[in-house]
Amino acid sequence: MHSHDNPPKNKVRDAWMDFLPASFDIDRAPVGLYLPGAENLELDHYARKGIAPRQLIGCERDVAILPEVVRNARGIRVIAGAPAAAAPILMRERIAPIRFANLDFEGGYETHVRDILAALRLTAPCCDDSSDLAVTSYAARGHSLRDGSLHASKFRSTLDDHEMVYTQLRMMERRYEIAATMLANPYARPYSHLRRELGFMWWMVMGLGLMDIGRHGYGAFDTKFLSARISPGIDAIELRLNGNGHGEGLRLVREPMLAMAMEERTTILWPTAFRHILYYSPSGQPMQAWFLKYWRIEGGRYSLRDLCRQVWDLAVRTPLTFISADGMDVTINN
Repeated sequence: MHSHDNPPKNKVRDAWMDFLPASFDIDRAPVGLYLPGAENLELDHYARKGIAPRQLIGCERDVAILPEVVRNARGIRVIAGAPAAAAPILMRERIAPIRFANLDFEGGYETHVRDILAALRLTAPCCDDSSDLAVTSYAARGHSLRDGSLHASKFRSTLDDHEMVYTQLRMMERRYEIAATMLANPYARPYSHLRRELGFMWWMVMGLGLMDIGRHGYGAFDTKFLSARISPGIDAIELRLNGNGHGEGLRLVREPMLAMAMEERTTILWPTAFRHILYYSPSGQPMQAWFLKYWRIEGGRYSLRDLCRQVWDLAVRTPLTFISADGMDVTINN
C-alpha cells in the first residue's frame, strides 16, 4: 500500500479544503462522505472547519485494508463498501442529505459512475446551502480518440455556437499539451486528459440535470428520461462517428435530436464553481482531480441544455492547475 502523504496529494487535499466552505453548521450530522483509507489524512482538515468526527462517513471497498481503516477511523463512521453501496444504507436510516463527498479512485472514474451518481444523490442540496463534489482518478487509462470524439460531439450537438466549440476545444487541449511539457516520461498522452475531462463533464450534466428530489430530501436519478430521450441521440452520434472512418484529431458531428431532448427537461441543480487539477503520483501515475460546487434552484428556470452550457463555460473559463512532484503548482490559463 502506498502512502497518500506526499507533496502533490497534499496540495490537492489543500485545494479541496479551500474549495469547501470555510465552516459548517456544527449541529448538523452528518456533513460529509469521503474515502479515508488507512491514513485518514483528511480528518484534521475537516476538524479545522468545525466538523466533528461523528459528522463524517468513510467508505472502504478493499476488505484487505478495512481493518486498518477502522483502527484509524478516529471517531468517524466507516461503511464497508463503495459509495454506491453506502447510499441505500444511509437512506434507509434517513440520514439527512450531506454537504459534500470526496471520491478518490485508484481506477478511472468511468468505471465508478455508479459511485459518483450515488454521491450526487446523497448530496442533493437544500435551498440555502451549496453542495460540493470532488472526484480524483487514475488517468493512465485514458479514453480513446473515438471516445473523445463521442464526448465532444455531445457538447457540439447541445451548444449553440459550433465554431466556438471547435475553438474552445483546441484551447482546452492546448492547456494539457502545456502541462505535458512539464512531465517526465508521462504514462498518458496529453490528449487523453482532455477526453477524460469531457466524459466527466458530460456525466456532471447528466447527474445534476436528471436528479429529482425524492423522499426525505435525497436525490432520485431519472433513468427513464436518460434511456428514452438522451440515449437515442447519443446512439445516433455513435453511428455517425462509426460511419466517418478514422482520422487524426477529434472528429465532431452534430445531432439535433440530442439538443431537442435536452430542451424538454428542466433542472433543479445548478453548478457555480469548478476546478480541475492534473498531477503525477510519486510512482509516476497521472492523476486528474475535479471539484464541482452546485446549488438547489427553482424548477422550470433552466433546461438541461442550459445546464450543459453552464458546465461547458465553467470548464472553459477555469484555468487548469498542474502540480509538480515537489508540490509546486502551475496555473495554465486560456
